[in-house]
Amino acid sequence: MRPAPAPVSRAAVSRAPGERAGAAVRGGPCGSGDPEIHSICSAAPAQGTGRARAPAHRGERSRARPVESGRWGGMIAVGWSTREIAELAGTTLRAVRHYHDVGLLDEPERGSNGYKKYGVAHLLRVLRIKRLTELGFSLAQVAEMGADDEHPAEALRALDADLAATIERLQRARVELGIVLNRAAPAELPPDLAPGVRDLSDADRNLVVVVTRVLGPEGMRTYAKMLENLPQDPAADEFDALPADADEATRADLAERMKPYVRALRALNPDLTEAHEDAPGGPAFARRTVGKAVAELYNAAQLDVLRRVGPEGAERRRDDGG
Repeated sequence: MRPAPAPVSRAAVSRAPGERAGAAVRGGPCGSGDPEIHSICSAAPAQGTGRARAPAHRGERSRARPVESGRWGGMIAVGWSTREIAELAGTTLRAVRHYHDVGLLDEPERGSNGYKKYGVAHLLRVLRIKRLTELGFSLAQVAEMGADDEHPAEALRALDADLAATIERLQRARVELGIVLNRAAPAELPPDLAPGVRDLSDADRNLVVVVTRVLGPEGMRTYAKMLENLPQDPAADEFDALPADADEATRADLAERMKPYVRALRALNPDLTEAHEDAPGGPAFARRTVGKAVAELYNAAQLDVLRRVGPEGAERRRDDGG
C-alpha cells in the first residue's frame, strides 16, 4: 500500500527567494513518487510565474486541461471538457448537454479560454443519472430524488415493484403468444377460448370474438365449455360451405338436418340459455350486438337456414350472446 502523502504546512510553502516552486511541495503529492501525479505537477505553473512547464516531448498534449480553481496541496487540479466527461461516463455529448438543459447537472466553471471545466463531482453525477435511467427511472424521477439522495431506497423499492408487475405481464403475454402461434387462434381472441376455435370457419371465429366482448364472466365460462365440446356433424360443415345463392330445396333440406345437431348442442350445454344473464351491458345489449354480428358475418342462404331451424337453430350462432 502506498504511504499517504505528508500534509503541506505553511512553513513548507514559505521558501527563500529564488527557490523553485516544486521544492515547496516536495513533502506533498508532488513528492509522493507517483509517476502520474509527477507528470501533472511538471505541467502546473510555478507559483507566482503564471507559466506552465513545457511538455516532455514537443507536440505532446494533456487530455485534461488545468483549471483556475480547486488547488490540491499547492497543485492546480485538472478538469475535463464536455467531450471528455461524456467519454468517461460512457454516454454522449448530447446526453450531457440535455442533463444541463433539464437541470439535472450543474454547469461547471469555465477556464480563462471560455471552455467548460468538469470535475469529479460532475462525473459522479453523470454516472448516477446514467445508472438510474438504465434501471428504469425517467429523468423526471431522477430529478425528484435530488442530488444528495445517494441511496433512494423508497424509489428503488417502487421501481422494483413496477418491474415485478411488468415481468408478470410479459410472462402472461408469452403464454398467450404461444397459444396464438400453436393453435392458429386470432390474436384478438381471449386465450381461454383459443382451444375451441381451431376447426371453426372464419365467420364462426369472428362471431366468437364479438361474443367475448359482451358476455360476463359466467357467460364466458359457459361459452368456452361449449366451444370445447362442439359435436361433430356433417350438417354443420355443410352450413359453413353453403353459398349465398343456394336454392330453396337445398336450404330446406339443410335446415331439417341441422335440427338434431342443435338439439345435441343444447343437451351438452344446458347453461347456454343463461349465458347472457351476467352480460356487463345487460342481456338486451348482448342480444342486439350478437344479432348484428350474425347478420353481417353469414350470407343470405345461411341466415335463411337459421330462421328455418327456428330458436333452436339460433343456438349454434346466437345462444352464446342472447
